[in-house]
Amino acid sequence: MKGWRRKPEVHQVTDAKPSLSADIHKREISYLIKMGIRTICLILAVVVPVPWPYRLLFIAGAVFFCHT
Repeated sequence: MKGWRRKPEVHQVTDAKPSLSADIHKREISYLIKMGIRTICLILAVVVPVPWPYRLLFIAGAVFFCHT
């Protein structure tokens, strides 16, 4: 009757979730990078003297880049 017993669950260190502070830091860095790219796209859309189709691409980049 050995087959009916449940095997003990073994936890490994690699299964552990990151700490709350590490998770927050990761999210902050991700947010700053995304907002930086969006800001640069908007500035390019306003400042760079290019035809309107290129400006629309910059604006689209600012709106849709890394949309989560």
